[in-house]
Amino acid sequence: MNYKKIQTDIDQLIQHFGGYWSSLAATTRLLEELAELAESLKANDNHIGEEMADIFLITTCLANQHHYQLTEKKLLAVSVDFLDLLHEAGHIARTINATEGPKKPKSTEKIIPLQESIEKLHAVLKQLALQHNIQLENELNAKIKKIMIRDKDRF
Repeated sequence: MNYKKIQTDIDQLIQHFGGYWSSLAATTRLLEELAELAESLKANDNHIGEEMADIFLITTCLANQHHYQLTEKKLLAVSVDFLDLLHEAGHIARTINATEGPKKPKSTEKIIPLQESIEKLHAVLKQLALQHNIQLENELNAKIKKIMIRDKDRF
């Protein structure tokens, strides 16, 4: 994946529609998209790739608004599942809540940097997509095109 191009494409899309949401709102959106992916996985329907693209898009938005240049992370695990994805999303939520929300971390709690958490989630998401024979980059490009048409008058 060419992260620089993907991040630029997503930034242009978001700027076209008025800019980024707050990090807390984006984290809520991430939870919503995780639930939709869970529904699709449970039903084994044909929306799995689209839901994965939504998760990739919203987490890339978080990276963009915090001015992170994402890099490719390699997974050590050969096989992943939805719980691994949820685990990584939890790290994102914990970091956002600690830095921008009302819950401050305990002195013993390790907060993973947001960029690292997003890169780990992307690695798990890409592996999960491969396990479901989904070309995540193609799904993401299709999602961006769909948003440009569907949401042109929405925001």
